[in-house]
Amino acid sequence: MQRGRSWFGCVPMSKAALPVERDFDLPAVKPSWPSSVSDGGFAKGSIDLGGIEVRQVTTFAKVWSTTQGGQDGLGATFFKPAPVPTGFHALGHYAQPNNRPLFGHVLVTRDASGTGALLAPPLDYALVWSSGQDDGAGFFWLPTPPDGYKAVGVAVTATKDKPQPGEVMCVRADFTDACEAEESVWSSDKDGFSATALRPAVRGIDARGVHTGTFLARSDVAPASVSALACLKNNSAAYTSCMPDLAQVNAVLAAYSPHVYLHPNDPYLPSSVTWFFENGTLLYQKGNPTPTPERLAQLVNKLLVGEGPTGPKMKGSWRNDERDP
Repeated sequence: MQRGRSWFGCVPMSKAALPVERDFDLPAVKPSWPSSVSDGGFAKGSIDLGGIEVRQVTTFAKVWSTTQGGQDGLGATFFKPAPVPTGFHALGHYAQPNNRPLFGHVLVTRDASGTGALLAPPLDYALVWSSGQDDGAGFFWLPTPPDGYKAVGVAVTATKDKPQPGEVMCVRADFTDACEAEESVWSSDKDGFSATALRPAVRGIDARGVHTGTFLARSDVAPASVSALACLKNNSAAYTSCMPDLAQVNAVLAAYSPHVYLHPNDPYLPSSVTWFFENGTLLYQKGNPTPTPERLAQLVNKLLVGEGPTGPKMKGSWRNDERDP
């Protein structure tokens, strides 16, 4: 499945194609990754978040587009994930500025806990904004979640009819985390509408928030805050189990890491001072026929006798320092 693949209608010959109407493709075919020796979940296509299983969808069907305003004045396009894998449910729709090739994803999910209680359809949809009143306009809907659940994304339609209850699903609150506004996708002076990409509010190697690829829609008529939507939360006890193992990391590096080429006469080495200290670099005395190497860190400790008021000092260099004799 290719990333960012979409279904667009025909474009008039007199109108130049927008960048978003092209699909972003990697310059080379994606390599196949080795299987995990520890039965990890890297590159298996789905991740279990502790009862909620998620998959990434990168193919879309266009719902509504505008060619005015936004980044570079080219507008934005709003998509729904299509097709959604059997048994999975969309959490929200996807939005992207028109000034770059289509390159995005949303997560779709299914309840893998066996309880059937982790996902629920919204009770209703509230109209946030519409570009007009006739069919063909863009209508943006905020799901109303049941008690104990959170909405993760909004739905977009090209008619004034509300989306079907199962168009997007809500997630039980303990499987969600706080999110924050990221990039502005598009805005309109009409009723102060804005569409903004979302990301987890807390990020880092120990953070549990999961980026879903959805966006927030709000307007002066329906001034929803970022807290109206949530991202997913990884509740798995082994939440790092889908990270690549060493063999897979090496395969990724072999495929995508840059290569550094140095000229034979280049006087510089691609290593930091910290690297020399931490890797036990050996120093030799030039001209000594039987040299006894010293580690760089040990030599520095010999030269420095301690911290003075103005920093580390070499032997015999305390004169004029702010140190009492």
